[in-house]
Amino acid sequence: MSTNLSKHRAWRAGKAGNRVIGGLIVAGVLLAVGGAFGMDDPKTPATSTGGEPGTTDPANLAAPSGPDLSEVVPLVPSDAAPSESPQPGASPNGGPSTPAKPNPTAAPATTVPTSTTPATTAPPATGNLALHRPAQASSTIRSAHAALYANDGSADTYWEGANHGLPQTLTVDLGTAARMGRVVLRLPPASGWPSRTQTIAVLAGLDGSTFSTVTGPAQYTFDAANGNVVTLTLPAPTARYLRLSFTANSQWDAGQVSEVEVYAA
Repeated sequence: MSTNLSKHRAWRAGKAGNRVIGGLIVAGVLLAVGGAFGMDDPKTPATSTGGEPGTTDPANLAAPSGPDLSEVVPLVPSDAAPSESPQPGASPNGGPSTPAKPNPTAAPATTVPTSTTPATTAPPATGNLALHRPAQASSTIRSAHAALYANDGSADTYWEGANHGLPQTLTVDLGTAARMGRVVLRLPPASGWPSRTQTIAVLAGLDGSTFSTVTGPAQYTFDAANGNVVTLTLPAPTARYLRLSFTANSQWDAGQVSEVEVYAA
C-alpha cells in the first residue's frame, strides 16, 4: 500500500514538473516572437532567464525598430521669415550683384553745351569805336544803370557807380587795338541834370589787365547849356582797352556817364 502511494506521488510530481517546463517554453517563444515584431513594452524592465531585474539575456535582445524616415516632414519654426526670391540682378548667395544689362534700344543721354559768352558787336571800322562794345564798371548803383548803358547809343540812359563809392572805373573793350585820338563823354541832356564837374583820368591797355595813364586826373565841366558834353583830346595811344577813372563829382558822390565815344586819331 505504501509503495503504490509513493508511485502515485512521484507521478503527480513529474506531471507538475512537465507543466512547469512546458509553460516556460511557451513563455520563451512568446517573448521571442513579440521582440521580433516590436511588441515588447519599453516601459517593462528587461529580465534575465534567472528572473533578476536589470540584466538581459543577449540571446533575447531584438534589433530596435526605428521610425520610418520616408514620411518625416521637417519642422519650420513659426517665427521663421519666409524665403524671398532673389531680385533681378541680385546674387542669390549674397555675393556681388550682377549688373543689369543695358537696354540696347535706349538712346544715350546727351548734354547740350550752353554758351555764357555775351553777344557783342564787331568794332566799327570808322566812327565811334566804343559803340555797343563790352563795358565793365567797378561798381553799379542798380541794374537799371549798369555799365552797358554807357555805350548803348542813347544819351537818355546812363551808367552810375555806387553811391559814396569813389574812386570808380569804367572800362570799354574796343575789340581790336586802335590809335585813339579823342574821347567824347556825355550826360543826359534833360533839364533835370544840372551842370557839374567830374574829375576823370584816362588810361589805356592792350590786354585788359595792365593799363598806362594817357591823361592824368583833371576836372571836366558838363554844362547843361551845351548839352552836357565833354571832349577829351588824346595823344593817339595804340590800345584795345579804354579805362576812365572817376575820383570826384560836384553833384553826386559817384561816377556818371551816359555815353562814352572813342574816335581814332
